Amino acid sequence: MTSLWALVPIKCFTRGKSRLEEMLSPEERGELVKTCCDNVVSSLLRSGLFAGVLISTDALGVRDWAVRYGVEVLLEEPGDSLAQVLQSGLRHIEKRGGDSGLMVMGDLPFLEVEELRRVVGALEHCDVVIAPDRRGSGTNLLGFRSLEKTPIHLGEPGSFRAHRRSMERAGLSYDVVKFKGTGFDLDLPEDYWVWRRWQAESAPLKGLSLAAQIDSAGIHRESIGSRNQTSSPGL
Repeated sequence: MTSLWALVPIKCFTRGKSRLEEMLSPEERGELVKTCCDNVVSSLLRSGLFAGVLISTDALGVRDWAVRYGVEVLLEEPGDSLAQVLQSGLRHIEKRGGDSGLMVMGDLPFLEVEELRRVVGALEHCDVVIAPDRRGSGTNLLGFRSLEKTPIHLGEPGSFRAHRRSMERAGLSYDVVKFKGTGFDLDLPEDYWVWRRWQAESAPLKGLSLAAQIDSAGIHRESIGSRNQTSSPGL
């Protein structure tokens, strides 16, 4: 990999997290999404791993928010599917000279720089890196060492399994990585309450790393580790 880019798809802040609409107003959901995206983008930039960070969105408000980070923004057509948005983003990255990419969902409030370093390190030894959500159903990060072959199922039900099947059919080696921050996406009501609990309990722990704060707050996560695999028995 000579030019690794990060791609973060973000829809209009107030349209996000529809599964929380019975709990939160559109404005509250917007602030929640923005908080998660702040953590994701700042972690990507602080890592120093990427030649560029691209935000792909159909919302002018997201574009204006991204300006303060100094990242590139690609405005998409309203109504495009997530797969269309991501493919468009990858084409933009190729035009900018990128030859590898890491797609990162924006709703990861606990994502950390060290996890990104380990994900990128894993990508040095295989074609694809997949980071599932903590339930083992969806996909929160998807990294490609080459942008030439990019089967993408992000946003589809059961995308984690679909990604593994696609890589196996394409003959691509892949690594499944499971970390605290990559696995926890703030999507369902129970996720929201876990996040709120962490917020309330982390105040006395400000001197600790984020991972230590999460552990001290007693929040359950998937076990840390990674497995290099070209097939996935038992999953």
